[in-house]
Amino acid sequence: MLSTRLKSGKNPEVNRNDATIACGILLDLVERFPRMRAGLNGMVYDMMLSVPDIDRLLDAGLIPVSKVPLTSEGKIAAQNLGKHTFTTRDGTVRDFIVTAVDGTPCITLPDGDGIEYYVPLKLVQVKQTSRKQRPQTSTWWALADNALVPARLQGVKTRIRHNRLKSEREADQSRSRALRIFPESDERFDDIFGRREDSESANSDLKNRLWNRRCRTMGHASVEFNMISYQIHVLITALVAYHNRTGSDMSEWFGKYQLPCKEPPLALAA
Repeated sequence: MLSTRLKSGKNPEVNRNDATIACGILLDLVERFPRMRAGLNGMVYDMMLSVPDIDRLLDAGLIPVSKVPLTSEGKIAAQNLGKHTFTTRDGTVRDFIVTAVDGTPCITLPDGDGIEYYVPLKLVQVKQTSRKQRPQTSTWWALADNALVPARLQGVKTRIRHNRLKSEREADQSRSRALRIFPESDERFDDIFGRREDSESANSDLKNRLWNRRCRTMGHASVEFNMISYQIHVLITALVAYHNRTGSDMSEWFGKYQLPCKEPPLALAA
């Protein structure tokens, strides 16, 4: 039975939501089954994924993917990430204050009238390094093409750290309040975040198959067995459908068992 150890906040046993529990289950699985980590890159969740949970995933070397919720005042979240050094194409360097706005790092540049605007950066690379105590995740960003960007600054790049420093942990500060590795502004976000919608669809399909949409078993082990059985059923159904559609060899999964042939549709009466 999974222990779902929760390590977020001063007292993780209070105010737990479904995202915190799911995060605890995932981290427990990764710790208990190291081989699972080789094929696992991150976790996709909705805006219930809190800042402490995001930091826990980063500390485990996993990439959290979620949208940034609005502030308590209903405004778009923004966070000053401090001064960063940008390198231009000719090798010169310049410093800019980077601000994360709704997940996307930005710098401010003036227009022709001297009014400053946030100019978003574009994700170039995700860099993960392993350390003895905890993995470190950083990202490389480039100044996106924009009418406000002068020619001398086009293509400048900088590196942004996502894990918290020891001093930030002691001060209970986090860089994850408004910063994301894959923000909504990134062209890959919809493809990655869409996998959560597929999971939600599978969960809904399972509930629809249950009597009165309620689980008929008691105990964690029984519920987990039901979930695994359902997932096996879906995978087998998908393999059979793929075989019927393409005629591909399925012996890798079914051995010598001959899958039933797809029956032709019934002819309509004249």
